[in-house]
Amino acid sequence: MLILTFSYFCLIVGVLGVTLWLPQMLKQRGLSTTAIGFTSAFPYLVASVGMIAWSFRIDRSRAYLGNYVTACVVAAGGFALSVAVDSLPIMVIGISLALVGMNSCRPAIYSLLPRFLQGAAAAAGMAFVNSVGNLGGFFGPYMIGWLKDATGSFTAGLYGLAGMLTLAALSAPLIKLVRREPLSAEQE
Repeated sequence: MLILTFSYFCLIVGVLGVTLWLPQMLKQRGLSTTAIGFTSAFPYLVASVGMIAWSFRIDRSRAYLGNYVTACVVAAGGFALSVAVDSLPIMVIGISLALVGMNSCRPAIYSLLPRFLQGAAAAAGMAFVNSVGNLGGFFGPYMIGWLKDATGSFTAGLYGLAGMLTLAALSAPLIKLVRREPLSAEQE
């Protein structure tokens, strides 16, 4: 449970890091208030459709861990892409990919958690992972703000979010090392 808690913490750093700072990132690009509203809505629309499509894939394959790791990698790649080129369309595409990945992680991890605990213990375990993981909701925006103040741009912060999602992807497979019985092929 601690491994998944750490991984979920890293995921939530990314989720709330971009959620709170995206309008400021767009404002820095010189967009009007109306354009900021419409432009910041686009990645979330794409992410909603992407999460639903990915959830169908997760349900069919039952490969919860593999889908979780893949979604974290997609999110990390999206953040890296968003700052790799100084272009507003590339930034929006990158953030859209990051949001698709991060939103698709949730159904995968919440389907993976009951594999470890049953009954009331499963509910308590999910609550623990969610509670501790959501501390990332403080850390993510704080990290972005601190890095923006230190560097003068959002580039370091978005690379930081990519790093946190890479940590989420790298840490989750460690559950195979401590799990008593191996995950079946359909659970990976």
